Amino acid sequence: MQVLRQKFLYYCNMKKLLLILFCLPIIGFGQNDKFAGKWIQKGKYFENILVLNKIDSIENFYNFSFDCWRIQYCNLYGDTTKFFGGMEGKFFNIKIQDNKAHYDDEVQEFEEGWELYNKGEEKCNVYFSFKKDKISVRTDLCNMVYCGFGVSLDGEYKKD
Repeated sequence: MQVLRQKFLYYCNMKKLLLILFCLPIIGFGQNDKFAGKWIQKGKYFENILVLNKIDSIENFYNFSFDCWRIQYCNLYGDTTKFFGGMEGKFFNIKIQDNKAHYDDEVQEFEEGWELYNKGEEKCNVYFSFKKDKISVRTDLCNMVYCGFGVSLDGEYKKD
C-alpha cells in the first residue's frame, strides 16, 4: 500500500511539473513585445513611421527608428517640396518603464574627430508614452538635426 501511495504522489508531482513547464513559454518571464512593430502617423501632406524592434536579451528594451516626410512650401525654391527626416541606427535604443521611455543623444558615440553637436550644445531628446493602442512622441531639439525643414517626429502613432 505504501508503494502504491508513493507511485501515486510521484505521478501527481510529475503532472504538476509538466503543467508548469508547459505554461512557462506562455508566461514568457515578462518579456513583453506588445509594442514591437510598425506604428504610423499620417495626413494629406505628411507621413511618420515609427518602428520598434524588441531586443530579446533585455526585458522591455527596444531599438527604434523613424522614417518621415512632409510636403512644405519652400521659399528657396518658390514651390512646395518634400522634406525628409529620420533616425536609424544601432544606438537608438529605449527601455520602457511604467509605459514611458526616453532617448537622448548623450549615448551616441561618433567616430573620433566627428561630432554632431558643438561643445556645450544641448542634444536631441525623444520622449515616448505608451498606451494600449497608441504611442505618443514628443521631442526637444531634434528638428534640423534629424529632420528637414518643417518635419517633426512629434505626435500620436497608431499600430499599422
